[in-house]
Amino acid sequence: MKKILTTLFAFIIIISSLNFSFGEGVTGVYGWTKHISAGERWWTYIDSSADGTKLVALLDQIFYNYIYTSVDGGKTWATSTSAGEKWWSSVTSSADGTKLAATGNYRDWDISEDFNYVYTSEDSGVTWATSTSAGNRDWSSITYSSDGTKLIAAVDGGYIYI
Repeated sequence: MKKILTTLFAFIIIISSLNFSFGEGVTGVYGWTKHISAGERWWTYIDSSADGTKLVALLDQIFYNYIYTSVDGGKTWATSTSAGEKWWSSVTSSADGTKLAATGNYRDWDISEDFNYVYTSEDSGVTWATSTSAGNRDWSSITYSSDGTKLIAAVDGGYIYI
């Protein structure tokens, strides 16, 4: 029994001495690179241009949040405030990264009503427009065609819109 415990203790010492964490720019075992510049947050959705240089990301829907964008492959991030703070549910990017679209919800507390719209940007997330033509729906997911000419969105418990 003592030999088993000694062997187990030695094994634990060896394993605990290994460093499994990776810093900024250090590639992990599977080719992944952790970018700490985005911060450790509750990221839920992300999309990118075809070459991976332009990124758009959303945080968890627990609180109102902004849309975050990067034009340098995730080295630096900007808070896209022109779309406002919302409960964002999905985000998408065209292949060149200039056209972005997101689905988001905000509540007008004065009238106790929720508004769920599609928001679009044609300048990589610098400015955003509310697309009310698609309607006030419980949008759950959105995607662009690769050339950015078509938006496809789905409604939670509803239909797909093209």
